[in-house]
Amino acid sequence: MAKTANATGAKRAKVELVINAAAVTALASLTTAETIDISSIVKSISGGDLTRTVEKEYVIGDSAAIETYDPQLIYSDLVIVFLYTNGKDELGADDIDIGAILDELAVYVGGDLSLPVIWSMAGGNVGDEERQTGASDTRIVGLTQPQGGVDTTGKVQRTLTLSVQSVTKATVS
Repeated sequence: MAKTANATGAKRAKVELVINAAAVTALASLTTAETIDISSIVKSISGGDLTRTVEKEYVIGDSAAIETYDPQLIYSDLVIVFLYTNGKDELGADDIDIGAILDELAVYVGGDLSLPVIWSMAGGNVGDEERQTGASDTRIVGLTQPQGGVDTTGKVQRTLTLSVQSVTKATVS
């Protein structure tokens, strides 16, 4: 997955969606496989947290628990809240309406489509830490309808929820 060269700044997180070849093949509205920088419309990003199940068993008379660690790592859903001008914001090489594309990806049933995400809470400058979801295991599990009345400029708000199976940590180069 290619990274966007330009950072968004130290005060705004860098967030990118990776439109892969499978999505381009599946959706007639896309013609270019690319990494689309959506930083300018992202209000917040959270989740992707790592957890591991630990089972504790107590035996009468013992003060310490017997702990069993599950080797399976579990990531929480990644949640991206964004504000955009419904039907008017154009992003990426195809000048896509991000809301329309996410609608198409969310309801697509013709196969298994992944929507990888790259994000850097520090802003995406060289040397900043960034995280990236798996190339083939990041799936849309929720997409809210556009909500109005959330912004004085008339933008609408949507929440994108993604199931994440892996997250890789890297440094922006």
